Amino acid sequence: APTTVALLNVMTRAEPDLTDGVWITFAGRVTGPYPLFGNRVIYAQDESGGGLAIFLRSGTWPRMIVGQAVRASGFLRMRNGDRELVVKGIEQVSFGEIGPAPAPISIRTGDVGESTEGRLVTVTGQVVQVGPNVIWIDDGSGPVRIFFRSSLGFPRPPAQPGQRWSATGIVGEFTTRISNADGHRVLVRIAGDVVRLDGDGVSAFALLPR
Repeated sequence: APTTVALLNVMTRAEPDLTDGVWITFAGRVTGPYPLFGNRVIYAQDESGGGLAIFLRSGTWPRMIVGQAVRASGFLRMRNGDRELVVKGIEQVSFGEIGPAPAPISIRTGDVGESTEGRLVTVTGQVVQVGPNVIWIDDGSGPVRIFFRSSLGFPRPPAQPGQRWSATGIVGEFTTRISNADGHRVLVRIAGDVVRLDGDGVSAFALLPR
């Protein structure tokens, strides 16, 4: 039977047997519910502070909300640098009571990386670059990408270089075989996850999703 493990051990590789293909059972709470990150992936975090993506190979995710208890059994794998728990079907997943949502941890922009992968975090800094679906912010420790998936249903906020913004989201990775660049980024979930902190005062990015 799969062994229930602490996700912090998965994330930091603290247990040597937590390698690709190992079957485990996870128990925690939803941080990134369906369908924010597509039809197959949700994110969750447990009491150890660790988190990861849960990939549903077949079937359809049920309705869920942030903070809802989830238990899933499957095998670990790396996909484009991101650690995932792959479940064969929805029968390997169960959802429970709705509890308090995991609180984000505040970290420096330069600390977004392998050690924080899968976790819900908050970063704050000055905008140094913008793109169609991304902004980069830096608090002096190094820039980090704040990424807005098209599946969220709203565009990135109208941030401009030099402005000061705060962003909350899940640390994910997308590093392809043809690129050696660090693919870590903060995955925004809702419009309220990003806030401008200067200019006319603190104001949430309030575009309505969908």
